[in-house]
Amino acid sequence: MLTTDQEYKDQIKKVGEYKLKDTHKWRERAIYFQENEYYTDLVEDTHDWNEFWDEEEKRIREGLWVDDFYIPGLYYFYLNYLPIYHKQLNKYEFPDVYDMDYHTFLCLEHAMFLKKHFVVIKKRQAGFTLKFCVPLIRELFFERGSPNYLATYEEAQVLKTWTEVIEPYREHLNTHTAWYREFTPSKPLNWRVAKQVISESGRNITVGRKNILKGLILSKSPSKGVGGSARFIFADEAGVNPVLSKFIGYVKPMITYGDTTTGTIIVSGAVGELKHLEGGLKEYIQYPEKNGFYAVDNIWDKDNEFSGKKCGFFVPESWAYFGVDRDPVSEFYGQPFIDEYGNSFVERAEEYIKKKRDGLIDEGEEADKFDISQKPLTLAECFQYRGDNVFPTDLINPQIAKVEKNEDHGTFIDLYRTQDKVVKHKLLSKYDHKPILEHPIDPKRKDKDGVMQVWEFPPPNRQTYGVYWAGVDIVRDSESINSPSLNVIHIYKGSHNLSEEYTEDRIVAKYMSRPKDKMDWFQKALLLLEWYNAEALVENNINWFIEESIKEKQQFRLAKAPQWSKDLTPQGTAHLTNPYGVVMTPKLHEKIIDAISAYIKEPIYTTYDENTGEPTVHYGIERIRDLQLLRELVNYRPKKEYEKGNYDSIISFGLALLHAKNNEVLGVIPEDTKENVNFNQKNAKLMLRNRFSHTNLKKLFNANNI
Repeated sequence: MLTTDQEYKDQIKKVGEYKLKDTHKWRERAIYFQENEYYTDLVEDTHDWNEFWDEEEKRIREGLWVDDFYIPGLYYFYLNYLPIYHKQLNKYEFPDVYDMDYHTFLCLEHAMFLKKHFVVIKKRQAGFTLKFCVPLIRELFFERGSPNYLATYEEAQVLKTWTEVIEPYREHLNTHTAWYREFTPSKPLNWRVAKQVISESGRNITVGRKNILKGLILSKSPSKGVGGSARFIFADEAGVNPVLSKFIGYVKPMITYGDTTTGTIIVSGAVGELKHLEGGLKEYIQYPEKNGFYAVDNIWDKDNEFSGKKCGFFVPESWAYFGVDRDPVSEFYGQPFIDEYGNSFVERAEEYIKKKRDGLIDEGEEADKFDISQKPLTLAECFQYRGDNVFPTDLINPQIAKVEKNEDHGTFIDLYRTQDKVVKHKLLSKYDHKPILEHPIDPKRKDKDGVMQVWEFPPPNRQTYGVYWAGVDIVRDSESINSPSLNVIHIYKGSHNLSEEYTEDRIVAKYMSRPKDKMDWFQKALLLLEWYNAEALVENNINWFIEESIKEKQQFRLAKAPQWSKDLTPQGTAHLTNPYGVVMTPKLHEKIIDAISAYIKEPIYTTYDENTGEPTVHYGIERIRDLQLLRELVNYRPKKEYEKGNYDSIISFGLALLHAKNNEVLGVIPEDTKENVNFNQKNAKLMLRNRFSHTNLKKLFNANNI
């Protein structure tokens, strides 16, 4: 092993950047064996023969340098002495060199040096069970008194690994090396390096290294079989292990002594069912340092709950990607994604994988969410919801890509009131102020302040009432370190007939935040309502926003409970008697989802190709430039589904949209009139009472599907 943390950091690079060369030198013993079916032609039990095997054992224990590359001892052992089953060859053969494997063993040894455990989430069919059984075998053959464990949830999983990996490793070493070991007992899931002998005094005694390897079946009990001490504990198939965190809790005392870590836990798995990931794997990957695991920089995710922070060891599909480029328009057509020395062309592979997902290679089908989760390029893809989305993701995803490419996040502003009590704005630097763009939102995110985003400013003079509407979704408390919920207000520009206004039916502003004091957000939200002269529809299940508005005599900016929402609320429901806002019920939630879905899918105009004349229909989704909302829409899952998520922006936007459409039906469609200057909330509501009798409102709503 290397001797300092810095030495390991100097060796560890990104996969694809190692620039491996002459890697045949790393596996000279394996190549010699392939050619001769034995490791050395030295005469057995001679001095030279013993020195040869002593040197090999030293390399396996301590590692070695080949040219400018440090080869970890475990990796040397794996490459030269542990044949694996090659599906493409249909036989056991020695592993080839890949930078993915080299990187893995370097980081694993670094973790052991730092006294950290090692957690991995990976693409499927990457051979990590083969790799992580190597420490178990090394302990068995070369240490003394070392207890080790292999654990899976299902019995079939641990038996498969035992018979297809562990036993062939032992058989090869015992047959072809000088490190022959006897095992007593030697039955599946229970090995001990020892043998029974008769002592000089005639006693039956056990001698040998007494290293132990046991297999544990966690579906029977996450605690049965654990106890004492351990050197290595390998929890395999962690992606389908619902009791992983319980098991880790039981075994951690086995590898600690006081404040010292005395062993290593390896947790590895591809993505399984989402409900099983909450058994611990997601927590360990997302917060490795807190849980005592080795951490790496997340270089894969952007603008989501995993981005910009440390994570566990992640193996994307683009590492050591097998096959050749079959894209006929690619400059690398026909070339492999791995070179002769084992270097991965990661960026080329990523681009190719994305084309395959879109069905652009060999006229294939587009990849579904489950397929993407099994062959992920980011951590977010590992954990994304795989059910059918009620929103049209085929329309939303291109809009996300467009907004991301253009960085169309609006203008960042703050609002303040002058001495004349006029609301004014000031521009904020996009470098010093960041809106909240990700979803899901990390509940432990420290910065939840956000910033006001404006895509369209209100006119310099006070805008006519009825142009702008708002939706408000609030949280119960102020700052929280464990909740992903945030306060959100959307300003929506509705339909109108104003000659000097050219846009309508779109989000023009948003403020999403959860400051330490919720009143800071409240005051800014009120300023935003006043600046746009907007009326807000508020969810009243949580009532503090309404109560604070009444205290400040600003309740005229809040919409009273509309009749259509009362019709959706069962009698006797709490908050039904509140004169302001709406009660969030399952029926109202469903209505919000339906309204947004219809808004997204609404054809708004058609363009024609100048050369071919072919039409292109443009849909309502193009009116949404709120990236965080778009990501919520893509990630949305029904509440009855597992890990339902948090969708503050969907609720806020949905309330604004319903409020605008409701008032449009009621006839609040501002026009160019002399009275517009004084056409405020009070006058508009008085007009509506004269125009529609209360008894006819329900018929009007039903006729217009409100």
